[in-house]
Amino acid sequence: MIPFVSDHQFKVPVVRRHEYTVYLEQAAPHLTFIHCTMRVRWSATVKKAFLRDLDVLKDLHGGPIYALHEPGDEKHLKFLGMCGFTYVTNYTDRVSGELTEIHRAL
Repeated sequence: MIPFVSDHQFKVPVVRRHEYTVYLEQAAPHLTFIHCTMRVRWSATVKKAFLRDLDVLKDLHGGPIYALHEPGDEKHLKFLGMCGFTYVTNYTDRVSGELTEIHRAL
């Protein structure tokens, strides 16, 4: 099981494109979460650029990188799978009480 400490740091933008921004958030010494903001409609061109940037980011970071997922959001789950993330575990947020899944990319 992944030790989870909710002592979150700020999300830091690490990839800035007109189409999207990718952020990393250091939640514990060896627990990095990824976040993404999309500003355009998803297309084959955006997908190709995004996956290329994500591969470079994962390589530079050295991994693993984790992503949070709200159960039931099938569109996001498909996006995580396309990006190479797999389910690891669940946790319940201490503040909201919401169940959240943690996925990981190597």
